[in-house]
Amino acid sequence: MIASAPDRTRGRGLYEQRCGTCHSESVHGRVKRVARNYDEIRAWVQRWNSTLELGWGTSEVEDVTVYLNDTYYRYTLPAGARW
Repeated sequence: MIASAPDRTRGRGLYEQRCGTCHSESVHGRVKRVARNYDEIRAWVQRWNSTLELGWGTSEVEDVTVYLNDTYYRYTLPAGARW
């Protein structure tokens, strides 16, 4: 079974609802970024999902990751991504 493509719009909504209060463009737009590739963006989203006990599943984590990558980072998608 092929997984459906991440939903950038849902990712934006989740991010704005749960993360946007503390994070701003300055966090993602800074010159010295902590996340250096797509997988590291996902790792940070997963970390905060766990730390804040957001209860997001895999699809929500991927939605937020795609939103952040499309909006701020523009890293190459991981090998095998079909979206």
